[in-house]
Amino acid sequence: MVGIGVTVGWGWRPGIQVAAVGVILIELIRGRNTDVYGPKAVADEESDHHDLPGPFPKIFWWSWLILVFTASMEFSMLLWAPEVLSTQGGLTKGASAAALATIVGGMSVGRLIGARLTTRFDSELLYRGSLVISLVGFLGFWLSSSGLIMLISLTITGLGMSLHFPFGFERALRASGGRADRAGGKLSIGTGFASGVAPFALGTLADQIGIQGAYAIVPVCLMLAIVISLLRPVNFVPTK
Repeated sequence: MVGIGVTVGWGWRPGIQVAAVGVILIELIRGRNTDVYGPKAVADEESDHHDLPGPFPKIFWWSWLILVFTASMEFSMLLWAPEVLSTQGGLTKGASAAALATIVGGMSVGRLIGARLTTRFDSELLYRGSLVISLVGFLGFWLSSSGLIMLISLTITGLGMSLHFPFGFERALRASGGRADRAGGKLSIGTGFASGVAPFALGTLADQIGIQGAYAIVPVCLMLAIVISLLRPVNFVPTK
């Protein structure tokens, strides 16, 4: 919506306003009755799912690191891909912004398909496959100067990216050795750090060597994630 608004001369604000209005409409439609979404918590409710004491197994930190790498890659793509499409692919600013729909579309399709594939295939295999698909798609985007090829490659990249966070997060929880709550907190910190640092590091590097050279950060992150996932698989995880 932002890209369309820029292209037709309305600017970026209408796209943001549509999203804001959409959120308000969803809240109005949802209504005040939240009981249909699950039972309310009670003050004396007890849980038998407390985290186990002790440090995380070493495999957890390897899984945590992979998620940091993939988060760095994903936010770098979402924030800087329009710039590459404009400077390297010859698209207008508005078209470059709208073209991010290829990544989001690929992610939507990938999550629909991925959820069903888990009933047939091992999640470790699917996760590694998603990393490889992202790398292949990114290389097509990064090395091409054709707008069409770049858009197709972004869609493929989105397909791979779709499984990075859900599978990576679930994988790290399995690697936590019965410490899922603490693991979730650590993962949130790691991905938040990556989303804040990686795009700015890429931008700073782009000022020195250009956006195409700076984008080498992305394949490096993906290749490191692939290597770690192969060398440090998450299968049986001891609690100590």
